[in-house]
Amino acid sequence: MFFARVYFLFILIPFCSTNYGVSKSTLAKSAGKKSISKGQAHHNKQQHVKTAIVITDERKILHNEYADRRVYPASLTKLATLYILFQRLKSGDITLSTKFKVSNNASLQIPSKLGLVPGSTISVLDSIYALAVKSANDVAVVVAEGLAGSVKKFCRLMNQQAARIGMKNTHFKNPSGLFDAEQFTTARDLAILGLALCEDFPEYRHYLSIKTFKFGQSMHPTHCKILHWCKAVDGAKTGYIRQSGFNLFVTARNPVTGRRVVVVVTGWNSQKPRDMYAAKLVTTHTRPGHNTGNLPIARQIRKSLHAQIDMPPLLGAQQQTLSEVSPVSTSILEVIQQDDEIMLTPGIDKWYSKKETDIMVEAEEPVKVCSP
Repeated sequence: MFFARVYFLFILIPFCSTNYGVSKSTLAKSAGKKSISKGQAHHNKQQHVKTAIVITDERKILHNEYADRRVYPASLTKLATLYILFQRLKSGDITLSTKFKVSNNASLQIPSKLGLVPGSTISVLDSIYALAVKSANDVAVVVAEGLAGSVKKFCRLMNQQAARIGMKNTHFKNPSGLFDAEQFTTARDLAILGLALCEDFPEYRHYLSIKTFKFGQSMHPTHCKILHWCKAVDGAKTGYIRQSGFNLFVTARNPVTGRRVVVVVTGWNSQKPRDMYAAKLVTTHTRPGHNTGNLPIARQIRKSLHAQIDMPPLLGAQQQTLSEVSPVSTSILEVIQQDDEIMLTPGIDKWYSKKETDIMVEAEEPVKVCSP
């Protein structure tokens, strides 16, 4: 009987071992699949509701897509930070050469940043460049602390100014735009802020069109790639955090009417389509023929002018002969040449390489710093 039991156990051991091995392997594979799925879920692009608005300097709404839906402003928050900075400049409280001291709190901000060292200083001029071009989070905190003494006090100023200029559905919690569940705005409010920035401080608006600046030994290119290829745009600011998607503020002036147009788009899943859509909205509402009710005539004018200066016609131009086109004064030649159609601008793709993305430079995830 004893030997029978031992024999039975020897038969069971290989069987159980095999099953255990299979089960362990299966569990390992299942765990692996769960891990991969979790990783994929983390990296999958969030679905955001796209919002957009086109508004003139007369506060006329030309385009509205969910413009009053609450969104996270991301780095478009820095437009409000710049607004207060420009206020202090204009009032004479500070000058472009005024120095701000860098605190430890500012130096610990996550990218995008200049990498400022605690105890060092940065001028107001370099701060403007860093905010408008680099979208530096450490500089946003330096400015807030330099102007108000603390980030909390500066945010109080931001919210006061937001209410004053008519931003009815906005609340700021930091000067950089990094994620805070209580920081929100709308496309309409961001457009109002952009218009106020251009109208109240026309002498400083050009800082929003700078393509690169030097700080120390490093050159920093703008995050606003649309400035490189859409000639109609004369000011821009990007924004990205995972919770908001890709946001963009752009402004342009109608070369014929002289009226300014502001475009804000939010909630896009990638940069290039966001920029292309914003540029389409800009050019639609800043063409010389806009609001005339006869856009093809504007195209005919362009065809005529290009023929007069011995240039090939633009794509999409009407194929009428010159005799069919009304004579055009050469005095508006410069105006027509400024007119921009985004699909005709060469070299767009070169500004959108995989090595340079807003995700890399405007991340909201904490950056781990290893101690030496």
